Amino acid sequence: MIKKLWLFCFVMLTAGCTSAPASINYYHFSTSNSNHSITLSAQTIPLVLADPVLYGAISNRGIAMKSTATQMRNASHHLWDQPIETMLLNNAEQQLTLALPSMFISKKRAALPFANQSHYYELQWEINEFNGGLNNNAEISGLWRIVKYQKGLAQSVELSRYFSVSVDLSQDGYSGLVMALEAAWQQVNQQSASTLLEVFAPH
Repeated sequence: MIKKLWLFCFVMLTAGCTSAPASINYYHFSTSNSNHSITLSAQTIPLVLADPVLYGAISNRGIAMKSTATQMRNASHHLWDQPIETMLLNNAEQQLTLALPSMFISKKRAALPFANQSHYYELQWEINEFNGGLNNNAEISGLWRIVKYQKGLAQSVELSRYFSVSVDLSQDGYSGLVMALEAAWQQVNQQSASTLLEVFAPH
């Protein structure tokens, strides 16, 4: 009997070792670079995009989902294919460049026009939610602010806005969640672009 038990355990262990590991799926936003050029002038306003800051479970590579109102979990086999802040930053640069033709959008200060190196504005994000919700939806919330820089030093906070966006999933699964999260992030950038157009419009 004991020999049979050991044989059963050995067979089960061997089967576990030889079974194929679960595959890992990687995801990213679907938007791609579009051909766009901007003509710089003395009136062009330089805007630097800071890396978004994400808090808690949403900063991990595993796609985050709420399991209860007070609990969050990260997927083990459904991951972002790059750091989330990098993906959000690249996507925001594309959107804002198209939406704000009077501004020079840059992810790095070194790329600013030489004459404007010492004077520019910086767009900063702090993100508290970037996850699947409890109602078959995607959620993103946090705040964005515009900081004025002079000679490399922060001078003042020009704007600060909280945002909270929820988008219903149009299809099930992680692909549907990623599409909804992308749509939510686009709404955030559209809202900020509309505000910036009003604030920096020529008077």
